Amino acid sequence: LLNMLVGMKGLARVSGTPGRTRQIFFYNLGDKLMLVDLPGYGYARAPRDEMEKWHRLASAYIAAGRDIRLMLVLMDVRRKPDSLDRMLIDMVEREGIEWCPVWTKCDKLSRGELEKRRKALDGLLQARRSGIVTSSRKGVGRLELIRVIERATGVAL
Repeated sequence: LLNMLVGMKGLARVSGTPGRTRQIFFYNLGDKLMLVDLPGYGYARAPRDEMEKWHRLASAYIAAGRDIRLMLVLMDVRRKPDSLDRMLIDMVEREGIEWCPVWTKCDKLSRGELEKRRKALDGLLQARRSGIVTSSRKGVGRLELIRVIERATGVAL
């Protein structure tokens, strides 16, 4: 998703296996904006204790009082958010950080099924805004993501 967002193949390493990001990665976009990739764990093929370790790492970063303008919470549109997803969102809200759900892998569902899933997931998360539907493979959602980031940060991408 990061590569699609900035229009640079190869900026962020990509794996076909969920949960490969096991540390925090920083990407400077010019001198005004830094994107931070936190470990993903929602659909990772890893032991639960390993995913909880990633959750603690992400939590520590979020709670450290950094100037986080926006948190994009990426979730596979084909699966239901679990307790770790909810804990992350609850913490982001407690910290007063603006967040936006990003539904990934939209190209894996039919248009009708995608819309049904998106509405159900948005309702389940009680998000303040509707999630952004994306596909890194097809470039879907790129402009909407850019607009959300620009609004939250005041930085033109």
